[in-house]
Amino acid sequence: MRYARVVLLLVLSIAAVSEVASQTPRPRAPRSGGISGTELVVIATDFAFDAPEQVDAGLVNVRLFNRGKEMHHVVVIKVDRLERISQIAEILKANKWNEEWMQALGGPEAVNPGGVSTASMVLEPGRYVLACVVASPSTHKAHFMEGMIRELSVVKPVAAPARAALPATEVSLKLFEWNYQLDGPLFAGRRTLRVENIGKFEHHAWIVRLLPGKTIEQATRWAEDPSGAAPFEPVGGTTGLQPGRSVNITVDLTPGDYALLCTLFNPLSRKTHSAHGMIKPFRVVN
Repeated sequence: MRYARVVLLLVLSIAAVSEVASQTPRPRAPRSGGISGTELVVIATDFAFDAPEQVDAGLVNVRLFNRGKEMHHVVVIKVDRLERISQIAEILKANKWNEEWMQALGGPEAVNPGGVSTASMVLEPGRYVLACVVASPSTHKAHFMEGMIRELSVVKPVAAPARAALPATEVSLKLFEWNYQLDGPLFAGRRTLRVENIGKFEHHAWIVRLLPGKTIEQATRWAEDPSGAAPFEPVGGTTGLQPGRSVNITVDLTPGDYALLCTLFNPLSRKTHSAHGMIKPFRVVN
């Protein structure tokens, strides 16, 4: 009888411990493959984002899968006020990118339908917005005006991680007025670059591979005002990046002639950055 009572108490103790353990939040499992950080997968369609509502603060790898019929990208914007999404969309529509409470932190730049674009960044806890500001070649309307804008909450992780930082890269790309500085050659294959805005204005870096027989002038004109078929293949890069901010981008490069393009609007001159000369050709070899 005493033996049965002891066994019963042991079973009840194990059950209680199991219940407590199941209710205790578990630390996020490390990613496989030796890649640090949290993965934020964004599925782009025409015209919406499918993405988690929240992500842990720290190093975040934003991976865009374009399942639409047009080019899409993701601009990650930190919002320090309680404006509604509709109000934020109106500010974007008016090209008021100098609002102090809105910070463009980069994101995966545009790729073709079926393509994948990746950008890694360090995010602090707070309120964010994901937006696609690509203009449709058919309607010339920015995609966020069609509904391609949504909120993202960045929260403090359960297990306090070490201070987050971008992983080291072999090649760096610096953005400033009105040029790009590429430190080192780019060879064919999957490459990761550190992109840093050392200028005084927001800039972006769109990497495009020129199609045979097409020129960088044609590529620039299309990027500024898309209409019809693009004279290039977009391979990614980073969307708008505030001065002093950095991201890592991962791109798949094949041999050929490429260009770096920045087509953001300068409200002071009323011109695009590419009209100021922010265009850089380069070649990728094996």
